[in-house]
Amino acid sequence: MIPNTPPASALLAPPQGRPVFSIEVGSINGETTIGDLIVAFPGTRHVLMKHGLRFDVEDAGYLYMTLNVFSAIHGLATNNLVQELDTASREPPIQSSPQQLRPITTAPTA
Repeated sequence: MIPNTPPASALLAPPQGRPVFSIEVGSINGETTIGDLIVAFPGTRHVLMKHGLRFDVEDAGYLYMTLNVFSAIHGLATNNLVQELDTASREPPIQSSPQQLRPITTAPTA
């Protein structure tokens, strides 16, 4: 007998009553976690690093930290940090220049 399993679409849908998380420009606040912020707006990473964010293995907990806690630990005013991050989130992402590839040449055959 095959057990009753929900359809695949039900497995991908968020549970009823639970909001789907999303960060939008202008919605960054003290309760925003650093990990979520960096994923949504990679350009904010340099602002956080300027204020003391480290990515060493022993500092991995920073990813789960809210901006309120980060600000308190680093002696920052949360409102000022949020404002700076909001500005950085509005900047277009930096486009890296495409790498130039060398053509592969083959040795002449006799």
